[in-house]
Amino acid sequence: MLPDRYNLSLWLIGTLVCIVIIMFGKLLFIIGLASAGLLLLVLNLTTPSTAGAGGVLVVFFLGYIVTLAIVTFSLWGTTRVLLRFAGTSRVLRNVKQLSLTRSYYYATVISFAPVLLVSLQSVGGVGIYEVGLVVLFVILGCIYIARRLR
Repeated sequence: MLPDRYNLSLWLIGTLVCIVIIMFGKLLFIIGLASAGLLLLVLNLTTPSTAGAGGVLVVFFLGYIVTLAIVTFSLWGTTRVLLRFAGTSRVLRNVKQLSLTRSYYYATVISFAPVLLVSLQSVGGVGIYEVGLVVLFVILGCIYIARRLR
């Protein structure tokens, strides 16, 4: 009786993993659209002075979620397009398909850059030094993700 329960639990875990992988893109798309709608709603109905600190935090959070969805699908789509033309070019032969989850991992770091730049602009000015630090942060984050995914 024990092996039957073991096989059943393995089947359930495998089924849930497949559902999560298939549903991840749909879920990310729906959350991105909902966040874009909420962001438009918040930006049209409130001002920073009436929203307070919580409202500004919500704007930054929703902006991050919208940017995250856009960058994830952009990275995923770009690698698919590059792979389409990889057979005709010697330079693009080493391009590998990024899965949607790997695109999401990279997008978590890349999509934080615009939010960070907007928040820096609201506190003070954004100069070459600040942009350089943000670019360095994104590069180091992407290198870290690439090392962890190996």
